[in-house]
Amino acid sequence: MELRNLEYRPVKVRGHFDHSKELYMMPRTMVDPEREAREAGRLSSSAQSGAHVITPFHCTDLGMSILVNRGFVPRKKLNPDSRKKGQIEGEVDLVGMVRLTETRKPFVPENNPERNHWYYRDLEAMATLTGTEPIFIDADFSTWCPARLPKKR
Repeated sequence: MELRNLEYRPVKVRGHFDHSKELYMMPRTMVDPEREAREAGRLSSSAQSGAHVITPFHCTDLGMSILVNRGFVPRKKLNPDSRKKGQIEGEVDLVGMVRLTETRKPFVPENNPERNHWYYRDLEAMATLTGTEPIFIDADFSTWCPARLPKKR
């Protein structure tokens, strides 16, 4: 089956992360349905800005490396040293949804690989920079991640 026919389909992979080559898709905001319901109709939002952390993942079961969106971190936690619990070591099984490359939309800035600022998924450029295949999955953190951001009340 071709990759383009797999978008939004769940896949399971086994392997380990290479945290030394993290990429940051920004700006992003954390999706919180409870907050959205409380703030419906407001002109401003209390959502915090941050990034999605994209990490190379060596699939030991497939013999290749891919890109995995590990999820949202607030801007103040972009530095990996500030989120050591989230820097998972060793082999893990994870489930995620396959995502395809995106084209830049009008008014969206160009990606800036030199500053590690990615505004849209350019899988060829991301894969070239990280030495992975141009395959990207959005991880379902509930299947593998022991560290979670605390819920704000």
